[in-house]
Amino acid sequence: MNALEFRDVTVAYGSHVVVDSLSLTVPAGKIIGLVGESGCGKSTLGRAAVGLVPVAGGSITLGGKPIRNGSLHGLQMVFQDPYASFDPRMSIGRSVAEALPQGGGLSKAQRQQRVEQLLEQVSIDPARHGERPGQLSGGQRQRVGIARALAAEPSVIVADEITSALDASVQGAVLNLVRNLQTTLSVGMLFISHNMAAVRYVSDEIAVMHEGKIVEMGPGDRVVHAPEHPYTRTLLDAARLELQA
Repeated sequence: MNALEFRDVTVAYGSHVVVDSLSLTVPAGKIIGLVGESGCGKSTLGRAAVGLVPVAGGSITLGGKPIRNGSLHGLQMVFQDPYASFDPRMSIGRSVAEALPQGGGLSKAQRQQRVEQLLEQVSIDPARHGERPGQLSGGQRQRVGIARALAAEPSVIVADEITSALDASVQGAVLNLVRNLQTTLSVGMLFISHNMAAVRYVSDEIAVMHEGKIVEMGPGDRVVHAPEHPYTRTLLDAARLELQA
């Protein structure tokens, strides 16, 4: 299986450096949580990985092969807005089917069966494959987004704030799904969020990002219970205050 590696990656908009010579590895079959405040560059890093943002310096590789313009099918992304990432005129089944590997020799019936398997895997009734995104709740749409990413049989998924647009009651179900899929499929994931509690729940390791750099990284329990960087402590204090509010 393939690791996603960022080596001295820099992303800039004009003279403004958003990601600053950052290095990070997402090992095969592991979830790396990337946490930080809005504007720290974490979503930009995720978009750079799939070729949506140009890289000004450094390299991004998957299994040792450079990623150019999101050309590697082994890397998929699930976006923050579960509605905007779909064509509202297209059925969810067709959206998932479009992501299936081409040239696999599957018949139409086999492709349909695979779509239904993927929907069932993310706890969506396969009988709903003909429905459009607008007929689903936000949490259901996000599940379909995960199914579409899995359809491409990726080594790594970049999940960008996939629970931030959801109600609190739905967030837990999506986070449980992420954990279950990682356990059963051993897919690597870069889980991007500003929510420290969510990151800790799903991640094998946590990377804390501040002003375009990784300022701390380690096992989740260590980062949460014995943070070494002042910014990490600030994030944890903010998370505790939010829980108490």
